[in-house]
Amino acid sequence: MIEQQRVYRIKDVDSLLGFLREDLYWELPEASIDDVSFEWTGLDLNLSEDINKKLKGGLIRQLQPFATHQPWGIFVVEFATGEVSIITLRQILRCFVAKRRGARPDLPAWQCENLLFICLYGENGFTFAHFKGDKPYSSKLTTFSWHPGEPIRTVCEFNLPALVYDYTWTPETWVDEWQKAFDVEKVNKDFYRQIARFYYRLTGKEGQKREIVLPYVGDDSGSISIYEEFAVRLIGRTIFCWFLKHKESENDVPLIPPEALSLAAARETTDFYHSMLEPLFFEVMNKRVKERKPLAIPRSEIIPFLNGGLFEPHHNDFHAGVSNYGLKIPDAWFTDFFSLLERYNFTITENSSIDVDVAVDPEMLGRIFENLLAEVVPETGETARKATGSYYTPRAIVDYMVEQSLKQYL
Repeated sequence: MIEQQRVYRIKDVDSLLGFLREDLYWELPEASIDDVSFEWTGLDLNLSEDINKKLKGGLIRQLQPFATHQPWGIFVVEFATGEVSIITLRQILRCFVAKRRGARPDLPAWQCENLLFICLYGENGFTFAHFKGDKPYSSKLTTFSWHPGEPIRTVCEFNLPALVYDYTWTPETWVDEWQKAFDVEKVNKDFYRQIARFYYRLTGKEGQKREIVLPYVGDDSGSISIYEEFAVRLIGRTIFCWFLKHKESENDVPLIPPEALSLAAARETTDFYHSMLEPLFFEVMNKRVKERKPLAIPRSEIIPFLNGGLFEPHHNDFHAGVSNYGLKIPDAWFTDFFSLLERYNFTITENSSIDVDVAVDPEMLGRIFENLLAEVVPETGETARKATGSYYTPRAIVDYMVEQSLKQYL
């Protein structure tokens, strides 16, 4: 695992080169970017004027190969804008893919899957990008990123370590190893396994001691599903809100403020479920602003009303307009759960078939519902899946859980 502080120290191209040398063991000379790269201008690559304006100084830099058998073309792209332009990357890709070389024999060429783009943008924003496929415009783009103040656990544990260089590799091994840095399924499976652990803690499954107490519900076998279904709803609603926390309003304010939903809020609030989450779910998210009664939820007026049914109280939510304190969830469960969520990178953009971010995206909500529900419905015959995360939800379920609700705000 890469130390997070090492990543946070990357501020510009020079510190980036130092990180690549010292932490990823790329055998680059200790020199400035000008001395270790070739420069390509937008004019060299026949980029459009609009595309060229998005490049800082109108330049693209290709790092000089640091091994004689290097199969990778590595490009450093500095954007003049505050974000990475996917269209620009695809235009650059067209220039260096072998099959497109015909009219430009003066340009080096690679297979599409052997190109790595390192992008700098905004204030200390960094994105690593990789394409997979035969055609530049339809190749699948996978990225991972980090920005100041954002969690980088995924980047440090999964992505960057896969880009460590080993001089003993063959070219084929080198390509295979570096492509692992962009394996989003590995991140998804790890995240689901972690979520399943918290589900087991709530329900008492897999040898765990059950941590929730539900009023009027016993321990007989006929009551087990009530605990399990409550746990699925609690986890699903909480993660849904966690995504909303990453979406900002027109005034650049998170739709759910961190004062209401964060590790710090859980640590500072006694009886977190009844004090914060229960009113957030049923008295804020489930009601129009004008219908809400005064609550101790920070900035509840900016939190959106969602009428997709996810926040309608279920009979076994034990909420009839007031809290039932016979329902007990330890504050320690929430602090542990939020500690996990704050370690992962979340993206509010749902991945498409050709653009994928190596982070937890809204589709994961549907996957969690589908997989955990398989744990509690024996009739499906799928309980053997357990926490493997190896079978994910059909698009229809994702459309219902994500598009019908999140689509309005994300």
